Amino acid sequence: MMKILSPRFLWSRMTWLKIVLYAVTFLATLVLASKKDYVLQSFSGNVGAGNYTYYQMYREGEVTLLVETLEGDADIYVSSSSLSPDFDNYDMNSVTCGEDKVEIPSDMKRPIGIGIYGHPRHESTRYRFSVLVDYFSGSEAYVHGGNREGNDEDVEEESILWTIFVSILKILLDILV
Repeated sequence: MMKILSPRFLWSRMTWLKIVLYAVTFLATLVLASKKDYVLQSFSGNVGAGNYTYYQMYREGEVTLLVETLEGDADIYVSSSSLSPDFDNYDMNSVTCGEDKVEIPSDMKRPIGIGIYGHPRHESTRYRFSVLVDYFSGSEAYVHGGNREGNDEDVEEESILWTIFVSILKILLDILV
């Protein structure tokens, strides 16, 4: 004998299914947003042997600078006292082969000068320079450099609290309607 499902029974099952789906979506948003670092800005560039390409950073808070060498050997030099740091005048650096990483503390004076150096062993060095930030910090990035093309545009960040608030409102709206 076949059971006939009432509309009320189906509606209550569909409501619970919606709640479960929204809860899973909400939790997935929290998990993805809980990653500490994300790429805020990324630049690709070339620098000749023994030369520097300079950038300036105005962003407050903790920042991680990452230079990935694509071809040749790029090194990174950072200074809070000079906007044109080099291998004789710097506060922090990373001079490895491959990936170079420098973590800028929040108390370091801004603006910060950043120099990407092309090692003389290679005629030309190709690199990718990324600015990584803590997702939960609320300020925006201001990095300007020699290889950046076009106008500087403000980078919009979505607050985690705003994401949570909107998700909760969506769930409440679907339950009530």
